Amino acid sequence: MGQDKNAALSRTPADAKRAAARRFIIRPMFWLDAPQAADAATASPRPDLPIATGNFWNLRRRHLLYVDKTRRIFDLVQPKNQFVFLARPRRFGKSLLVSTLEALFQGKRALFAGTWIQDRARDWTPHCVIRLDMSAWRAESAEALEAKLAYHMAELYAACGELAPPSGMRADQALGILIQRLAARQPVVILIDEYDAPILQHLDNQAELTGIRDVLRGFYGALKAREEDLQFVFLTGVTRFARTSVFSGLNNLNDISHEPAFSDLLGFTDAELDTALMPYLRPWPRRSAQARPRYGRDCANGMTVIFSPRTGYAYTTPTRRSTAWTSDASPITGRIPARPFS
Repeated sequence: MGQDKNAALSRTPADAKRAAARRFIIRPMFWLDAPQAADAATASPRPDLPIATGNFWNLRRRHLLYVDKTRRIFDLVQPKNQFVFLARPRRFGKSLLVSTLEALFQGKRALFAGTWIQDRARDWTPHCVIRLDMSAWRAESAEALEAKLAYHMAELYAACGELAPPSGMRADQALGILIQRLAARQPVVILIDEYDAPILQHLDNQAELTGIRDVLRGFYGALKAREEDLQFVFLTGVTRFARTSVFSGLNNLNDISHEPAFSDLLGFTDAELDTALMPYLRPWPRRSAQARPRYGRDCANGMTVIFSPRTGYAYTTPTRRSTAWTSDASPITGRIPARPFS
């Protein structure tokens, strides 16, 4: 008893932090925890890293490593947060978060086995989820973007079992009508990934940029018009929405980009890095002063250092360690500065 007490007193704050983070690392059921592995004759193989996977369903189905962020997600989807916006650099896990929210609102409880949220969600009632990935629609002009949005609306109508919108109807009008119809069945959730992708594609063309911004302003404005029919709206992007002027009509967005409570919603904290990735780096030194900065890091609230997961995964591959940092989240420099992003 006395030895246990002395051991507890000898633990440093860093040890306690790593122990807390270790509780939220989700492993497939076949991966034994440390006490079990020590007693087992042969240890089960550890899961592969999700280096090229940005889809939650695929990650869980293939039994890849998942660092549990569902405690933060639980806080994110509370009723007080109806319209939420999050800005993070590229390759920081925004698409994985969006697909996790999609699975959560679709009621796919089995995918969350072993996670913090599994037995804490109030209910797993399926919602009508509309998910839009704006990075998939490259448009050379405002007219092309409007046409692609209209075409995708027609696809959504068909997928939801609704009659196609009238020919010639604008995409924002079609979106509003679809939301209204779906709300008569079930609560409606809107998930928009990389909202600013069409804008970033035309930063060097001011003439086209203005037209594309106008199209997006009208399209996103449809969400505000159907506020009473929406359970939850979540948008991600690289740039904060105040910089793009596309949400002038959607003035009730809650920007959590710099909220301390959600600073570790994406990416890895230092403690998570120690517990999740360091086993894959042995015999590489756990405390290498030269290697840690190469992960690429950002400060979500000016204080918490967050490491880019994609670069961290890439750095576990010996053949890619020397160049992993050059393909990091920033599209300009290849590095993320250790300061708040704008």
